[in-house]
Amino acid sequence: KAVVSTQSTGAVDCLIESCYSGETITLSTKVLDDVLRMSSMFKIPWLSKKCENIILHELSKFNARSEFGDFKFLVDQAINQITFKNNHDHLNQLARILKSDTFQSGKTKSLIKEYAKNMHQLRDEEIKACLVIAGPNMPVLIECLISHLNKQHSRPLDRASKIFLGHLGFKFLHTNFAASHDSLVQSLCNNVTDSKIDSRVLINTFKETVTCPFNFRKNHSRSDSTGSFEFKLDNSDVVIKANSWILALNSPVIHSVVKLGRYTLTSGVSEAGAEAVHVFIESCYKGSLETEELPRDSFRFIYKMSHSLGVIWLANECEKLFLRFVQMLDYDNYIGMKFVVEEAHYQTVTYQRKYFQNLIVNRFNSRDLSAARETFIQRYLGDFSDFTREKFELCQAIVRSDYRILIEALIACLEEHHDLAVETLKKCDELIKKIPDDYLERNFELCRRLLRAICSAKVTIESDDILFMISIIGHMIPMKLPLDYGRLHIDNADPALACLSFTAVTGDPIVINPILLCINSPVIKHLVTELHQSSLEADDFTRQTVECFTEACHTGRLDTVDITICGELYKMGHVFKVDWIKRECEKFFEEHVKLVINENCVYDQFSIAADQALHQQDKVKEDSFLKIITKVASSNIIPLRRKKLILEYLGDFVTQSTARIDFCIALIGSDVHILLESLIKHLEDPEVNGLNDNSRYLLKTLDLSLCFTKKPGLREVLFAALHKLTDVEREDFRLILDICKKLSQSPVD
Repeated sequence: KAVVSTQSTGAVDCLIESCYSGETITLSTKVLDDVLRMSSMFKIPWLSKKCENIILHELSKFNARSEFGDFKFLVDQAINQITFKNNHDHLNQLARILKSDTFQSGKTKSLIKEYAKNMHQLRDEEIKACLVIAGPNMPVLIECLISHLNKQHSRPLDRASKIFLGHLGFKFLHTNFAASHDSLVQSLCNNVTDSKIDSRVLINTFKETVTCPFNFRKNHSRSDSTGSFEFKLDNSDVVIKANSWILALNSPVIHSVVKLGRYTLTSGVSEAGAEAVHVFIESCYKGSLETEELPRDSFRFIYKMSHSLGVIWLANECEKLFLRFVQMLDYDNYIGMKFVVEEAHYQTVTYQRKYFQNLIVNRFNSRDLSAARETFIQRYLGDFSDFTREKFELCQAIVRSDYRILIEALIACLEEHHDLAVETLKKCDELIKKIPDDYLERNFELCRRLLRAICSAKVTIESDDILFMISIIGHMIPMKLPLDYGRLHIDNADPALACLSFTAVTGDPIVINPILLCINSPVIKHLVTELHQSSLEADDFTRQTVECFTEACHTGRLDTVDITICGELYKMGHVFKVDWIKRECEKFFEEHVKLVINENCVYDQFSIAADQALHQQDKVKEDSFLKIITKVASSNIIPLRRKKLILEYLGDFVTQSTARIDFCIALIGSDVHILLESLIKHLEDPEVNGLNDNSRYLLKTLDLSLCFTKKPGLREVLFAALHKLTDVEREDFRLILDICKKLSQSPVD
């Protein structure tokens, strides 16, 4: 009862009579569905077979002249076959008939259109059957669906639409009916509200067939920017909504986010970039980047979003737009040049790509803009508020091998902002090192100006800035000291740059910039950079010598040296290990000695030169000055005059220092007997009764054998003078015994 009572009375009567008679009575199409259903349910196979034969008979009669009712009957019976027996043969046969050459295409389209015109009333099985029998007439069915969607405007997907989309072969549709495919996508965009559930359905539906860029909405306006996906602006409560599945089809990043059930994403731009977010959304909707009204301020944000969200086609469009910006540059358009340069700089820093940079480098080196490079770079780097290593590197790429432009701009920056010079140089240290040494050597004056600017940096003893400055100068040029940095830091010394004081023996301390001194002197470098000494004691030297030393470290020359400080300056070079100053002092001394020591030499000139040689020998323990003055005096002055000058310089040897005695011994050379004669003369003085310290020192130091060889008579005279001494100490007796012993071993009689 529970089963049969649901069927029509006519169908039950037909079932009973067929079982009584063992054959089917005449079945009308009205009860055929119910009889077939009950025969399948009650497992009466012979009756089911009879019903199927009736359906097949109807199929065989179906042709182009058949009415819509016949078509609907056959579709319904084919659906029953699938439902009760999982038999698709009838539906497939009907589809073949509709596709056959004997069946007019127009007739098929009209039948399908009539059947599907009220799509919302169709059962699920009927929609699936429509998809099977449509075949090459699929565009007609798509038109029906689009018409249905238009009626459902601004509503979520209904049951019929979901069934249709769920079973429609979109790869087949996209391959064979691209226009219908695209029209369906646009209709869905324009008519279906963007709910989270529908979004996932549509993403899965079109992810393999929609290739972006795609024009989802031909007539999109900003007021239509609604949807389930939200862009949040940085540091702001502003939220911009958009269609989630359209964005997901454009962006693999958003697709992944939506797949995880998240519908909110930080845009990566601030409130100032809200316009860029709108342009990004509109571009995804329309499948194009409309550049006519695009503000340049939004360009960076749009490119950033397209790059970070993986919208490759939009990133490519931005690159094409940037190329147009570059091609439109002209000679006096600084704003345009700055825009493209800063965008290239931003891209290089953010994405580690140099595509934009290569474009502007080629453009700046074109014939019509090559002359504008220098003007632009000087003005661009002159804006010191945003000086970065990347900006400097970009400018270096623009100038290519024309380093002069870059160096000139860098010099201007350093001179104007010397309080930030160290920071600036640290940013472009690696790039300065790339300037070839031979270029700087060929352009020495430019190099010297750069060195001056570098040495203008404000440094402190406590920091490592000085070490860095020394390092960068060393990398710039080979350290072939001396180097001429000019007198800039001497004549126009900036007190703010000076942090090292020299305390001389006289006068106030000399306060200077330590960089050049550290470059010249490893001793000062150690004291300043490692021991962090801000004051150096130089109380062994006069103020004039210290000033000459510091000036020489700046200019690479001894411009202010004179003969009176030559020996002391040599000592200072020795103490601070500035070898080139020692060599220059030797050259100066030799030139001076050659000039003044001659036949007309007066004692004062000789004495001054000898004092410098004596100072070197006594304080530094070196004898280069002595060798010079000895050589010049031997060649330029007759022996008699030379001996007279030396004896006059020695003076009263009793009161002289042993250093002066040694100096005169070395200076007089092989004529040492002259000094012995001076000693004998002293001993023969009636008032002299014994040997003093200097007398003993002379007897010990002089080569008496050489003296007696030069002048044999001096032996008897010497011993006679010694014999007359009455105040003889034990030390004197030992000295005379040593002398006698030495003389006994010599060939002198």
